[in-house]
Amino acid sequence: MRDSRTQIPIYIISLVGSPRRDACREILDRTGVNYCFFDAVNGKTLSYADICTVFDEVQNRVGFKRKLSSAEIGCYLSHQRLWQKIADGEEQAALILEDDCHILPELPHFLKSAASFDLSEVVIKLDGQSDKPRRLKPGSVVQLGPFCVGEPYKIPALTTGYIIGKKAAAAMLGARRRFYRPVDLDFKFVWEHRVPVLISDRVVVSEHRDALATSAICNSRSAVKKGDVLSRFVANMKHQSVLKFKTIMWNGSRREFNTLKKYNEA
Repeated sequence: MRDSRTQIPIYIISLVGSPRRDACREILDRTGVNYCFFDAVNGKTLSYADICTVFDEVQNRVGFKRKLSSAEIGCYLSHQRLWQKIADGEEQAALILEDDCHILPELPHFLKSAASFDLSEVVIKLDGQSDKPRRLKPGSVVQLGPFCVGEPYKIPALTTGYIIGKKAAAAMLGARRRFYRPVDLDFKFVWEHRVPVLISDRVVVSEHRDALATSAICNSRSAVKKGDVLSRFVANMKHQSVLKFKTIMWNGSRREFNTLKKYNEA
């Protein structure tokens, strides 16, 4: 049985030389947790051959609403490389943060409680865009310190902060050898990767208030958007409709909810 005092490793994805590192370091130092930075992939430095190795341009045209920017490709590749590190490592799970994160002071208490559970096969998203309490499916809820964790009715966007297990990381890598959507949206397509995605009942990790102003992804995404406003609206509505329909079908086909188990129960 694993000691519940064992800390879950924390990795922060950050571009080398980014001014965000100092701001992020200041935030994390206040919490007293141990962490290390993981050098992000700069999408602008990738060659076309590099991109073709990891990005499926054909599937992107037929399966997503728009082309991905170089920054989005670099972001996804950064997460994949960290998933590989976790899958190959000895720890059963790790917390991944992006360097534009803002975290609640209760995070260390949450991580201490989470360490006594088997997290190897799941993703727990702690991020989100709203401060409102989030609905969890009855029968899936587990108390972890000051927060509850369970299966959501709707998986939130963002990859600002999430725990990913060793087996879950390997499964995500296997399902996305070549990707064609942004990394945060791919977590929503559970029927494709088959990795249980849980969430906290409140947002523990949010985007820093200055994130949009300093986001290379937001700026690069705007640059690759093509077509007029109406065509982009139609493409987005099609994407959202397909996602919603498949989510309903997936939830309707399952009889049990995903939940966490302690090590002595696993």
